[in-house]
Amino acid sequence: MDFFRVFETSTDWKSLRAFVIPSLESIDTDFIKFYNSLSYKCISYDGSLNALISRTPNENRETYRAGHDIPVYTRTIEANKYVQYLRPIAERFFGQINASDVELMNEVYVSDSSYDSAFKSASAILVDSVTPYLENFGVKDTTISDDGGIFGIRLEESIKRESRADVVVLFGGKGIGKSTFLRRLLYVKPPKIVKENAVVVLIDLLTVPEDKHAIEETIWNELVIKMDIDNILSSNRDVLLDLFKDKYEIAQRQSLYGLPTDSIDYNRFLNELVDTWKNDKPYVVRRLFNYLKTQKKGVIVVIDNTDQYRSIQSVARI
Repeated sequence: MDFFRVFETSTDWKSLRAFVIPSLESIDTDFIKFYNSLSYKCISYDGSLNALISRTPNENRETYRAGHDIPVYTRTIEANKYVQYLRPIAERFFGQINASDVELMNEVYVSDSSYDSAFKSASAILVDSVTPYLENFGVKDTTISDDGGIFGIRLEESIKRESRADVVVLFGGKGIGKSTFLRRLLYVKPPKIVKENAVVVLIDLLTVPEDKHAIEETIWNELVIKMDIDNILSSNRDVLLDLFKDKYEIAQRQSLYGLPTDSIDYNRFLNELVDTWKNDKPYVVRRLFNYLKTQKKGVIVVIDNTDQYRSIQSVARI
């Protein structure tokens, strides 16, 4: 049995160090050594496995986690009897940030000079980077900046290419500011091309229950509402027929064929068809997308707060 790193940057894995257990009998004859090297406590707290397979002392630097010294670190936190009174106050001052409040959005992006100095000093010693494995799948690191960094550039390129299938996933630890970053980038200080040539559809699933039907319905409803920037769906029937032109032309050759256009039956059947088309949300979204293309506008769809779900995260992300 061997223990070794499966990859290391710019190094062939075959040249890496390994800890070899030649046989089960060797564990019995040298049990203390194996326990001090491979027990849960030694690996988790003492970094024993690093010491076994590291090539240089710097690779085996001692690590420290504050949670290890907190007795109740892993204990479940239960709401107390005062939570029903305190929650509204907490939501008011510490809840979801209103993206339309430009002054607030500008104020939340502040940096303390002493923090900047400490951060730069730490960055000179500690380097956090994407692993080669993730880089092979196009994963890139991004930073919070006025123009959105690499993330903002990617959005601009997608709009310029008029791409219909460009998917970008923004992920990070819970509570680090992903939602605030997105709202500030897309609403408060959007890149010029986003502001002038894109329709932003931000769908927040924070209050949507973990139910597949509820999630799908919310997404399609929000897409229809926010993509209909010219209120076509509330316009007169002639405008709707122009939006649903493809199905209307088929209906004229089939369902409505032979009926005088000024007859009661023709108008009743046509009204029923229009209602059916309007209720087909995926179809309406496709037609609105084509309409926006004629207006020289792309669509940026953001589905936020999918990390609150457990068993059906993939539904929200797809």
